[in-house]
Amino acid sequence: MGDCSIRARAVVMACIALVCGGCAHISSLGKNTPGPTIDHQSSCVPMKWVRYKDQAKAAVTVPILLDGQREWFQLDTGTPYTALYGKQNAMHYGFKPGTQSHVEIGDVRLAGLDLGGRSLRVPESNGPGVNINGTLGLDLLVGHLVILDFKDDRFCMDRDATPSKDMARGTQWAKGALRDGHLFFDLNAGDRVLKNILFDTGSSNIVLWVDRSDWTHLTGIDNPEKAERLREGLHWGKRVTMASAPAKDQLRLGHIIFGSQTVSTLVEKPDFFANFANGLFGNAPFLGNIVVLSLGPTPALGVVRGSNVPDDR
Repeated sequence: MGDCSIRARAVVMACIALVCGGCAHISSLGKNTPGPTIDHQSSCVPMKWVRYKDQAKAAVTVPILLDGQREWFQLDTGTPYTALYGKQNAMHYGFKPGTQSHVEIGDVRLAGLDLGGRSLRVPESNGPGVNINGTLGLDLLVGHLVILDFKDDRFCMDRDATPSKDMARGTQWAKGALRDGHLFFDLNAGDRVLKNILFDTGSSNIVLWVDRSDWTHLTGIDNPEKAERLREGLHWGKRVTMASAPAKDQLRLGHIIFGSQTVSTLVEKPDFFANFANGLFGNAPFLGNIVVLSLGPTPALGVVRGSNVPDDR
């Protein structure tokens, strides 16, 4: 996402409490446990939710092994790269401040999969400081099948990006596209199609965030100050406001109906997404469900049938 990614991530982390999610208890699963019953091939690790102020699900983290050392990284499909927070921490892995922007990790393991050696970015900042040691970006996920089990708080991966026949039949799918290290989908709002909407697990509490013009069209509200809900936060030290209101028409990905129908926009930045994307959706539409990401040559997002999110067939 380049600079746009940095700006977007800063807003999401600084304004992380703007859009409310639900509450959940952390699963007490072991280190590696069987995947969802629909697919026994995947290896799983527990996901942990990070609380920020009054938000129980402000961010979701997963354990990753770096040269045998376990670190908890925020799962962030909206970021194209994986990063390790804190130069001091990175020095334990051979990072040399002042001469490097990345640290070379010889052995990276995620959800039981050996991903080999990887180069991780070391940002200038030390991260959000809320028990998050880094960012798990899309780069380590592409080429694999990824299961986000929001029912039992598990993160699962399979080396083969192609779902098993049982999973393919038992899941409602929406086609996506991988471009420039990001995962995009077309989202339906009634008869209207919103193209290039980013799936961003780093914006955990967001149902749908769009620029002002689309927000007005989707909600029927001409002025964000009249929104049903206004929440304040900080962006680069400046106070900003997120306006949220129900969508007039049903929001869905293909035939997958969103579990929540709230649309948000940033009051002070009506053209926040500019030319990069037309908006983003986070984890909020799928909480309580099992989400499958097939990140091979034909990317797709699926919701396992029998989860709480309905489909319109």
